[in-house]
Amino acid sequence: MLKKLIATALAAAMIFGLVSVGFAATSPFPDTAGVEQEAAIAKLKTLGLVKGDENGNFRPYSTINRAEFTAMVVRMLNLETAASYLNTPTVFPDVTEQWSWAYGYINVATGRGLIKGFEDGTFRPGEPVTQAQALTILIRALGYNDNLPGDWPIDYVMKGAELGIIGGGFTGNVGATRALVAELVANTLDQTPVKEDKEAPGNFGDKYTTPGVTLYKEAFFGTGKLANDDYASGKVTKVNTTDKTITIDGIANPVSYVSGVVLYGKDSISELVGQYVKATLNKDGKIIFIQVTTPGEVVGRITAIDAVNKTVTVGGTKHTVDEGAVILKNGAELSGTFASKLAEIKDADAKLLKDDDGVVYRIEARILDKSGTLYEKSTVWQVGKVIYRINFEESGTWFILADDAVIVRNGVAASFGDLESGDSLEYALDENDEIVYIDAYSKVLEGYTLISMRWTSAGRVVTLEKDGKEVSYTISDDYNKNLKTDGKGLDELLVGTKYDITLDRDGEIICMVPAEPEGVTTGGEVKKVVAKYTSGTSSNRQYKLELDDGTVLILNELDLDPVGGRVDILINGEDYNHITEPKDLWNAIAVGSLVIGDEDLTYLKFYSPSVTGKVYKTGSGSTLTLHIVPDDPDEAAGMNLVSFVWNWDTAVTINGKRVDRSLVLNRIPTDSSNDAFVGTVKFSGDDDESGVPVAAELTLEDFMDREACMDVPVESVEVRGSTYYYTLRTFDGTTGCTVSSSAIVLKDGEAAARADVVVGDKVSYSPPLNLDNVEGYEIPAYVKAKSDTEAPKLVTNTTLTATWLETDQSAHKGTLTVSFRLTEPVAVVYIWVDGSEYELDVTDPAAGITFGTTWIWTLRDVAKPAKVSAQFVDFAGNSSSVYSFTFTN
Repeated sequence: MLKKLIATALAAAMIFGLVSVGFAATSPFPDTAGVEQEAAIAKLKTLGLVKGDENGNFRPYSTINRAEFTAMVVRMLNLETAASYLNTPTVFPDVTEQWSWAYGYINVATGRGLIKGFEDGTFRPGEPVTQAQALTILIRALGYNDNLPGDWPIDYVMKGAELGIIGGGFTGNVGATRALVAELVANTLDQTPVKEDKEAPGNFGDKYTTPGVTLYKEAFFGTGKLANDDYASGKVTKVNTTDKTITIDGIANPVSYVSGVVLYGKDSISELVGQYVKATLNKDGKIIFIQVTTPGEVVGRITAIDAVNKTVTVGGTKHTVDEGAVILKNGAELSGTFASKLAEIKDADAKLLKDDDGVVYRIEARILDKSGTLYEKSTVWQVGKVIYRINFEESGTWFILADDAVIVRNGVAASFGDLESGDSLEYALDENDEIVYIDAYSKVLEGYTLISMRWTSAGRVVTLEKDGKEVSYTISDDYNKNLKTDGKGLDELLVGTKYDITLDRDGEIICMVPAEPEGVTTGGEVKKVVAKYTSGTSSNRQYKLELDDGTVLILNELDLDPVGGRVDILINGEDYNHITEPKDLWNAIAVGSLVIGDEDLTYLKFYSPSVTGKVYKTGSGSTLTLHIVPDDPDEAAGMNLVSFVWNWDTAVTINGKRVDRSLVLNRIPTDSSNDAFVGTVKFSGDDDESGVPVAAELTLEDFMDREACMDVPVESVEVRGSTYYYTLRTFDGTTGCTVSSSAIVLKDGEAAARADVVVGDKVSYSPPLNLDNVEGYEIPAYVKAKSDTEAPKLVTNTTLTATWLETDQSAHKGTLTVSFRLTEPVAVVYIWVDGSEYELDVTDPAAGITFGTTWIWTLRDVAKPAKVSAQFVDFAGNSSSVYSFTFTN
């Protein structure tokens, strides 16, 4: 996020000359962006001391009541377990049963002397805690007490100011906001606890433990249990994202950080080089939270330099530069004299980092001295990570993007996925010839109808229309002979056709492709029944259906009178008169239309708005019936979610395109074993003459072979002109998918662009279809992708298997074979043989893995191990559990 903000600022600086950037970052909560105490809130969230409300918001300016604050302080002291043991009524009469959730916290705080209540013996749990009360409780948590000199609250306020827990603007009798409380708690954690000298009351000079052991360290890890410091602070000189370490000035060894380390001030670890930081450590000495503390940062274009007075000018303001400052140009550190280094960055777009005295100690300059048109791009899994590549049509050479590359597109911060073929790029390379900065331009006008084409002295001109307004554009001279038109020549553009138009920096057309069809509308979500019961006699039975959206349905509230007749409950056409367990209704029931079968109310039919599963057919001709069963073999046995009929009014869509139902009739399988044909039915609310529900809409998906092209991970994405190529990793190797601009793409249930499909996504793919070879019924390629957030694992009821066969009796050496069956193809396999690690990148033929239903890895000339373990990482970076196999003697 911050990288993108800086990229935007750099782009704007080209126009306005100067942008000053503060230390924004991805905010810990949606409503804390820009809050003064945002860094403290982010830190406490990392430590688990604060969380959002039911909407995910922190509500920084709301007050916090005394019970809530007490609970926070007890958690701060890591006494949550103790509170759970003391969850009994308190000594305070006004802490009634409605406050029972706080019993344990209040009892712990009372026992430790943190709270004492009011003179009337009450605690007043629901009252807002005042700033003075909150400060008092926190300072007591450090070991101080009412023997501090002075009257309350002056005694605690003075000690808080002395310790640096509070600053200016503290108002004791005002309710403490949640943001202020976060700041007070964060500051308290940095203090060293004390104990009172029993022979000299009021003397708190002796430490509980070793001087310098903060409350954070003592409360979370226990006195003396942590050999290292609580924090690692200083200027970052190096970042190693492979080893997950950062090097800080003044600290001898690199410091490791945990996966998922929380940053405040930057959005990626790689951006920390040159920045001052304060890093919070856990009990293992690894960093869990990093706050950027660099005193100042300025972004803009350097319009003047003065080596004599040691200044650079950005936006009309001179900034003093330390003569020993690190100066980088396009990612490479410059050498030579101070004057020569400044001369090289004149007119560059730059980021200036300042120290506490306002002196610049680091300059990161970008000079976009190269340009080209994007022809192809790709993402490839290589050397254990995703590599981003760009090919320019002029050169035919692939360039690699540096890890910290900044991308701006049309003046707005962008990502690699936003770049498109035909974009006009200005870019900069570092000393490794890797791209470190891209300024891309491509203005796209969507859905313009071509009215006419003509030649003028300026070149070929096209006139377009949208919403009744006509516009004219010149086709760029560079593209007159090779305009990108989705494989068609310039003279094949059709008047009356809608096109998406791409303009270059000069406002001339460089690309015209037919407008993509509108996105697919997916079916509504089906609700599950989560509770139900029956009561009364068999002749007066009441059903209560509680749905997972909170809706509760009581059947007798529908004025059903079962006396004199049987009440049948039919759900999606299936008889569920005997409701016993929630699984009986599976996920077929939902909030929908209640259809009463006849005037005597002798039965009730309840239909879902939609049902999704595998589709198959029975019967033929006018008696054809379609069925939907769960798309899960373990649940499909004997289960039918719904049977229905269709008629000429039923809207039928296959792979995102509306078609005549007769054209898909022969494609629907006659049994439920076909894994590649799934569908969603929406009901009309009508029945046919036999009482079977009628489908209003039927949306079908016809994929290729399940093993090869259904729900398999994307290994790489390559873009050539207007065509995308997805390489899919299957159990047997790889397969490729060609996706043109006419393809229909869904991702995570919503219409998407081809660029939204990234390495690691799970994809189901169908190539273009032609239904019964009927002209005009070609179905475009269909891609259904989903983000992969689940870790790989072994197939159910299988284990990691290892065998060892002795081949050299004298040396007791042999061949080790490790085999495993996974739920999905993976990118990396880690195998440990008695502690020796083997990292196997499956995209590397030298990895030595044999693919298939069962994957096999062989290690030769090895002694018989005692134990073999394995862990698997998929292409989205999700890591599995560690599986082990132990040899027996």
